[in-house]
Amino acid sequence: GDVVGIESHVACRKCTMCELGESHKCSTLRVLGQGCDGGLAERMVVPAGCDVHVVPPQYSALNAVLLEPLVVALRAVGKAPASTRTAVVSGCGMIGAGVVAGLLDRWPDARIVVLDVDEARLAHMRSMFPDGAVDRVVCVAAREEDDVVEEVNAVVGDVGCDAYFECSGHSSSILLGMRLLRPCGTFVHVGLGAQPIVPTNWNVISGVKELTIAGSNMGVGYWDAGAALLARGGLPARAILVPQPLTLQGYIDFVRDPLAPSGGPGSPTALVAGVPKISHGIHGIKAIVSRYMPAVPYTSLAALPGLTSRVVFGTLTLSEAKDPMALLDAVLESGVNVFECARIYGGGRCEELVGEYLRRGGAALRARVHVVTKGGCGGRDVQFAPSVDAASVEKDLRASMEALGTTVDLYMLHRDDGVTPAADIAAYMADFVARGWIRCWGVSNWTRARFAQLTEAAAAAGTPPPVATSPYFSLGALPEPMYPNTAIVEAGDLEWYEARGVHVLGWAALAKGFFQTPTAEFAAGDTWVESRLRLLATEENEGRKQRLQELCKRRGVAASDMGAVLVEYVLRKSPWMCAIIGTRHVEHLRSALPLEVLAAEDVAFLEGGAEAAGGA
Repeated sequence: GDVVGIESHVACRKCTMCELGESHKCSTLRVLGQGCDGGLAERMVVPAGCDVHVVPPQYSALNAVLLEPLVVALRAVGKAPASTRTAVVSGCGMIGAGVVAGLLDRWPDARIVVLDVDEARLAHMRSMFPDGAVDRVVCVAAREEDDVVEEVNAVVGDVGCDAYFECSGHSSSILLGMRLLRPCGTFVHVGLGAQPIVPTNWNVISGVKELTIAGSNMGVGYWDAGAALLARGGLPARAILVPQPLTLQGYIDFVRDPLAPSGGPGSPTALVAGVPKISHGIHGIKAIVSRYMPAVPYTSLAALPGLTSRVVFGTLTLSEAKDPMALLDAVLESGVNVFECARIYGGGRCEELVGEYLRRGGAALRARVHVVTKGGCGGRDVQFAPSVDAASVEKDLRASMEALGTTVDLYMLHRDDGVTPAADIAAYMADFVARGWIRCWGVSNWTRARFAQLTEAAAAAGTPPPVATSPYFSLGALPEPMYPNTAIVEAGDLEWYEARGVHVLGWAALAKGFFQTPTAEFAAGDTWVESRLRLLATEENEGRKQRLQELCKRRGVAASDMGAVLVEYVLRKSPWMCAIIGTRHVEHLRSALPLEVLAAEDVAFLEGGAEAAGGA
């Protein structure tokens, strides 16, 4: 089925407010988790009367989670007049961050000031948006109100701001907003306070300043706009939260004792973006974001059913794992549902382990996993020599199906001999599809020119074309192919594949550990493999390593999570790009799942171009 974002209210669809299109003010309104059970359930059946919105397949589950708070913020932004040129946002939590994103999207040249009582949140806000996008962030804690007004007016002008967005729900923020607004300005109240709030002198609202007061609640009418803004990268996920796994027990422990010390990176107090310590039980509970699914984005890969994760688990070293079954469990639980195998991995043992895992889970598990495997290639003893004649490939495919105990979703030719006619290859691949042995096919380590030949041959014969290719691709640039008969992404390749709707599965997305290992220790042995890995040790890649470390420091990404940024870099290069990651350890897997911290400028910065978003 489809991945959807859910509006949190349940309406009758019959009363006057529903007929007016304001279903969030239904006379019998119920809210999920408040009057409707299921607010903390991992899965629930959405009641009739609750609107759902299909999330495009290229979105991650985390983006789907962000849609609801974002559209609440965008509805508030929509209350401001089109003439708005200066704005103050009070409170830079989840809704406040969304308001800032909406303002920057609607009025790119607007002057914006952000207020909050927490300096850590303000520092986080500075780092999440492009440098200079927010004109001033002001910590109002322990400050005289006159000083705050003077500092804000220095940005928006002495007459005051055009629009004031109250996102904190605190009475002092409301009173401050009345002072900061210019005459005939607009006050937008979207923050909900714990206690009823008595507003300021109504004579100020009318006779003195003639203000427009607008309340804003929920996000009705703004879901399409929110989806479009997320698609453009207008709201970095880390502006709202830092995705970390949180167990149900961790949540229960926190509710029982919200003032307990932080228990580490996965503990509740570590989950709130920019806030190092939670001091109040109710606010702490509201601040928790439980990650049932991680920030793994999805796509629709050719004929494969359902959604396929753009992070692909490579099983090259699966046979070396201490507990392969537990590792595969962790992979699937993380949201990664594509397992990439090859006939030569582990001498065939890796396919056997995946097959054992699938048999243990039965039909229900098999329906959740997309199996990719490769053939037509010898092992290291023959320098990975290709053998892509029909008989050799069929022999490999049959052996793979026996080891896996299933047919193959995506079958790829592991190497190219450069001489076998493309028409012959397209013909036998079409035969495999017709027999039901494979759903679709592609190639690994083939050049773009040879891929084009395969596509043209399939088109001429009216048979299924190749749908995917798998070259080396990572932040670590290679001066030449790493291994014999392998391919690297050349200039223009990604654009060419994207224009034709071909998925690119980049192997070695983590650059074989080069960026996470001190240069003197990387591939320091004397084996043939290590001699090839040392191709990464170039001056260009040393520069990229330094910029990566700098960027991680700016974004608050721990060194142990650097792999997550490397994977996100690969995914950012093209919406048709997928990243193959492989590990023998569960903890390494979790540290490589994308955190959604990169802006478009960051990709260029890592490659040695423009300055990173957010500045120094």
